[in-house]
Amino acid sequence: MAAVLILYSGKLWPTMVIHALYDILTFSETPLTQDGVGIFGGNIGSLIHVIISLVLWVSFAAFLLIKNRKLIKQNVQILTQVQKTDLTIS
Repeated sequence: MAAVLILYSGKLWPTMVIHALYDILTFSETPLTQDGVGIFGGNIGSLIHVIISLVLWVSFAAFLLIKNRKLIKQNVQILTQVQKTDLTIS
């Protein structure tokens, strides 16, 4: 998902913000993140949580990839273009 978001936006910061927010939610001490609470309690609940998360992230990534292929192709060209720097060997 992170790679798709970078290709879609052409920037790294949106991916960093989403990752930070996801980490805050994951490592917070809320009922959503505690074992044995609600529908995600126990081994089966953990498996359900993983499957739901996987389906949501993959669906969102597929949507972004399919929605605007031309933009993604442009961003790939920009991101893979060799930049001239002081370290570049002539």
